[in-house]
Amino acid sequence: MSSHTGSQYTTDIVYRLCQPRIPLYQAIAGLDTRSHAPYNAIVTHSTSRLLGEPILYSDQQLHGIYYAPTGSVKRAVLLVPPFFEEKRCAHRALTCCARALARAGVAVLHLDLYGTGNSRGNLADIGLDRWLDDIRAAFDTLRELAGDLPMTVLACRAGVLPSAQLVAEGLPVQRLILWQPVVAGRGYLHQLRTRRMIQDQMTGETPPETDPHEIEGHLLSHALFEG
Repeated sequence: MSSHTGSQYTTDIVYRLCQPRIPLYQAIAGLDTRSHAPYNAIVTHSTSRLLGEPILYSDQQLHGIYYAPTGSVKRAVLLVPPFFEEKRCAHRALTCCARALARAGVAVLHLDLYGTGNSRGNLADIGLDRWLDDIRAAFDTLRELAGDLPMTVLACRAGVLPSAQLVAEGLPVQRLILWQPVVAGRGYLHQLRTRRMIQDQMTGETPPETDPHEIEGHLLSHALFEG
């Protein structure tokens, strides 16, 4: 994990789930690693009590999972997931991280942006501004649920792009954590489309015609694709 301290918040970049023998959740929660159980042990023994509570907010349009902390509450973390297929692939790791954080005394809101997961909406109808508003709404909701605690945004992969923009614009966080960050949105979308073309070629079949704004089966609006 590398760190950069700005004028009002600290930015950490994480390139893997954990440092050697120091799980990510412990680094976020600020725990003494010598006095806490290993990550896998905490996830295993706390799963039945830390499944998280599904919530709806922002006029019932947005869905998230709130993980209430146990014991002494230290801070709150807004968890912004990746997009598209990477969101599905990362779901288990992010869920395990959220549960472990809650077990360590951290309130966590794992959000679904508009048009993703269990939130309402269609990606063909929105632009990037909508997702920026969604993260602001999730941030305010977490503050209402957890109270006036030090706030951290933990963003994974392409979820870093809108999260970092909001923090740079003044979202009042103490810490921004970028987990395997995507740093160029247009290049990322090009990479996903190229990967799809390679997969189609490997099947030996004629690839189906796709919309130029389709990404891994999701049709994006022109505004979101170009945003």
